[in-house]
Amino acid sequence: METIESQLRNSAQKLISPDNMAVMLETVLLKVKGLELLEVRGLGAKPVIEPNEAVADDPQANQLVGSAGMIDNAYKHGLRIEFQGDYLGTLEYIQELENLEWDFFWESLEFEVGEYPESRAAITVFTLSLDENWIGV
Repeated sequence: METIESQLRNSAQKLISPDNMAVMLETVLLKVKGLELLEVRGLGAKPVIEPNEAVADDPQANQLVGSAGMIDNAYKHGLRIEFQGDYLGTLEYIQELENLEWDFFWESLEFEVGEYPESRAAITVFTLSLDENWIGV
């Protein structure tokens, strides 16, 4: 477990921290001409390894898991940003996000075309942390 936790810490060093993710997404959005922020919503923290109900009922197995009821865990911190503008602005925003020095994971991209040239987009991204606390939104 110590080896796995050490590997997770090393690979997570390049990931953006949960408390900086909202600011980063908004800052990049404000750089792109023609996009308007509609909403930023934190989706909270979820354990990467969900506790197994069978383990929770087994006293011997409980000795193998941490005091929080699960194996030492990483947490998935999700964030959803919604904005409107045109297609090229949305494309530029996505390219800017891809070129950042910090990494994060893409979960979904919703794109809805309205009356030309207007469109609406919602992007859901997440990062990982060994800390369950959500600080950013």
